[in-house]
Amino acid sequence: ANRVGDFGTKTLLGCDEAHNIRKLLSDFVSLTLSIYDLYKASDWVGKPNIIFKDFGENLPDWINFIKQCGGHFQLQLTYLEPFIKQLQNTALAHPEDKTFQKQSEEVSKLYDEIGEIVGKIHFFITEYSKNPENWVMNRQYKNNAVKSIELKPVYVADYTQRYLFWLGNKVILMSATFLDPIKLCKELGIPLSETSYINANTSFDPEKAPIYAMNVGKFNNRNFEEHIVNITTTIEKILDAHSTEKGIIHCISNKNRDLIVNTIKPQYKSRLIIPMPANKAVAHKRHMDSEDPT
Repeated sequence: ANRVGDFGTKTLLGCDEAHNIRKLLSDFVSLTLSIYDLYKASDWVGKPNIIFKDFGENLPDWINFIKQCGGHFQLQLTYLEPFIKQLQNTALAHPEDKTFQKQSEEVSKLYDEIGEIVGKIHFFITEYSKNPENWVMNRQYKNNAVKSIELKPVYVADYTQRYLFWLGNKVILMSATFLDPIKLCKELGIPLSETSYINANTSFDPEKAPIYAMNVGKFNNRNFEEHIVNITTTIEKILDAHSTEKGIIHCISNKNRDLIVNTIKPQYKSRLIIPMPANKAVAHKRHMDSEDPT
């Protein structure tokens, strides 16, 4: 998202993967507070006098708690300002000692982080007062105690023009997964009278390249290692079934790529061409030019 408006309004704004706009805007304007946030400046300004309680489903009590947190964070900013000035002056007076410069940078970063929290709280309180019914809250627990809360808007229509669409006089929303354009317009606050919808047929032929769901495990970074044996076993079966054909294994990270390479059986490794960040194009060309079933 463009927070500072450096781009200005352009003639045309193009948004790819536009089916994600609602979620991204919701995340952008949401408020998350954790017990860690309350204590992050404790080394400099002392421990907070606010207790992270569980108010259950009583949203008014949570709102009062959030307001108290806002005042607490604002007070932290007031306390941190003289620390920053003192550290900056000391760093200038003793340039040979990098400790003061490092501390100054750390506290300045902390000040900016807390300032962002204050801004998010102020935004939430303002928006909540306009339309309380548009906000929902989730609580995260650890050891049967609330560790963080998240407040998100149900509808984001009030925020699309304010934070996104103003960047273009005309807006093109592109996606391969729009299920209902009318519903999308309603969710994003787009007047149907100002909308044209083009449905383009896909060039993908499922008869030539069918997709088979193997469901062998979760491929995200958090769960990939847990399922690596199942994943590589399935890859080996695919390689056996297509022993004379080329293929590509898509990985979401270098870490996952390395897990596959290190776990797969030795007899299959000769077919693998491993791209590195500096030679992706070279590896792809080698794969395409090779007569072997890489």
